[in-house]
Amino acid sequence: MERMITNVLVGLTGTEYSNAVVNAAVDVAKPHQASLLAVTAVNMRALRNVGPVPPGAGEAARELREYRIKLSQESMDAAIKYFEEQCTAAGLEHHVKQEQRDEPFDFLISRSRYHDLTLLSLTSIFEYNIRSTRDADPSVTICRLISEGVRPILAVPLEYRPVKRVFAAYSGSIESAATLRRFM
Repeated sequence: MERMITNVLVGLTGTEYSNAVVNAAVDVAKPHQASLLAVTAVNMRALRNVGPVPPGAGEAARELREYRIKLSQESMDAAIKYFEEQCTAAGLEHHVKQEQRDEPFDFLISRSRYHDLTLLSLTSIFEYNIRSTRDADPSVTICRLISEGVRPILAVPLEYRPVKRVFAAYSGSIESAATLRRFM
């Protein structure tokens, strides 16, 4: 039997969604013995941006910056640990790629080109529990990824459930047909 899925890209968000994404990735990869790559990308500039600081509040702003960075690191570490534990338990080859980037989106898009499937959460990517107004709407995130050529994508909700039904966007293009055929 030919392996249809050989490489799976997993976007770890560092949020409560991360475990569901990891569980879905392992569930999809296991029958194919696919290799998994988890990616994290921290936007340090965004984390350090606490907005306007009034006179006399410099120390509070510094503490908030440090807290946000610490929270992000802890969330990222927990997501990576869970990913590695689940992949090891399932006997799957896996790797983790951590980055610090001003534009984490571009990193995910560039990595997706080398994978058969990309799994993400139904929340904004790479936020590590620090909300940004730019990517707060998950539908914007998914649409932006699709428009940049990331296909196919499996967007995972907060609670993981094995895939039984699929919504497939089909535009009639050759890429859409190939993606749908590969999925089937």
